[in-house]
Amino acid sequence: MRTYIFLLLLIICSCEKGQIKDIKTVVERDLVTFSSDQIPSQLQRVINTHRIIILGETHYVQEHQEYISTILENTSDDSTIFITESFNAFNWMIEDYVNSKIDYLPNSVNYFDSYWINRIRNINNSERHVQIYFMDVNHWQDNFINSISEIEKIIGLIEEFQNIKQIKIDSKEYTDELLLLKAKFEKEQDILIQKYGSWYKRFFQLIDLEKESSDYRLSKNEDKREEFMTRLIIDLASKNPSKKIIINCGMYHAQKETLMGTGINRIGYFIKQEYPSQTYIIAFLGVKGVCKFHFYDESVVSFNLLNETKRHDLVNIIGNEAKNNYSFLIMDDEIFTEKMEVTYTTGSKKILSPAKQFDAIITYPEISILISMGNYDYN
Repeated sequence: MRTYIFLLLLIICSCEKGQIKDIKTVVERDLVTFSSDQIPSQLQRVINTHRIIILGETHYVQEHQEYISTILENTSDDSTIFITESFNAFNWMIEDYVNSKIDYLPNSVNYFDSYWINRIRNINNSERHVQIYFMDVNHWQDNFINSISEIEKIIGLIEEFQNIKQIKIDSKEYTDELLLLKAKFEKEQDILIQKYGSWYKRFFQLIDLEKESSDYRLSKNEDKREEFMTRLIIDLASKNPSKKIIINCGMYHAQKETLMGTGINRIGYFIKQEYPSQTYIIAFLGVKGVCKFHFYDESVVSFNLLNETKRHDLVNIIGNEAKNNYSFLIMDDEIFTEKMEVTYTTGSKKILSPAKQFDAIITYPEISILISMGNYDYN
């Protein structure tokens, strides 16, 4: 019996060592390292040959916003659409800001997205143009009302919205009023277009999207949220067939097959189904640094995945090979369809097949929290 157990352990250890050797060999062969201001030719080729690029991030990372801004500045397309996971109530504001029609951003936009919004504004002052859209539901209850208040600073009091301002948000009366507003804007379209001009379309979208956002806030149904964001992406992609679409969202949302988180279909799955040959999905992660798990956390977490993970963990192998460089790894080798240890974020070791989730991985040698978030007390 002891001999049998010894032989079994020997076989398991030999298999594990064999897989480690195989993964390490492939990583050493295929890993591309570069500096923060470079886009390696292998990554540039991926961007150039795919119409839709999904970027799966860990949130609130300064280096990520800096590097994605560099990518946006260097896409070969004259017109690019950048869609990111932020409150949709402020779409009108970022549209006007990046096109230099207004010169300020509210706090709820400024502290999360100001860095790449300002870089995009600079791009748009050149010969190239980037459109930016916020695709997420309005998680904060007051997003919609705050957005209306910001519009009123520009065009004056909007009588149609005065009643809803007095109603408790997400009450039955609130959702009923949203339905009444939608019906009014549909029925009196010609009158309201004459009254508000191009703002009419923005008002209608604000009402429609806030109704869905309120439903989500009340139900916390994650399927509805994924469908909401996916529908917005597909709508933009179908209306702009010649434009590059770059989508930034949390790593869980980006998965083409759900191997992390709750077992529901995610944005990556839906978009890959809709545009299978045009879509490419990249995971982004920091090897070490500091992070926040939630934007309202008072303290930050320091981590080092090289110390936290075992030597056969994929991220450990990549991190040791990349050293102090950025790295890019295309996972088209068959080895990445096999199950292995992968630790994308601190304290979250997974056993999975990474190529079934993502097409490639980009690592940052060290990450820090968004500088803009340090100026705001979210509590």
